[in-house]
Amino acid sequence: MIQKTKPWKFSTGAKSLAGKKISSKNALKHGYRSADAIADQMAAVLVAALLITFIASIEVSGKK
Repeated sequence: MIQKTKPWKFSTGAKSLAGKKISSKNALKHGYRSADAIADQMAAVLVAALLITFIASIEVSGKK
């Protein structure tokens, strides 16, 4: 089906080098590399590390 309609022929992406340079920054604003997304990922990693540390301390204290 997609080969029949060929939507890539009608794409409206940036054509000039200046436009491509600007649009290449979109992921920093909206995507997985945005500041909010990175902060969320770092918070999740921190919570996971704290949870692992807490569980390990419970296991160690329980094996007296």
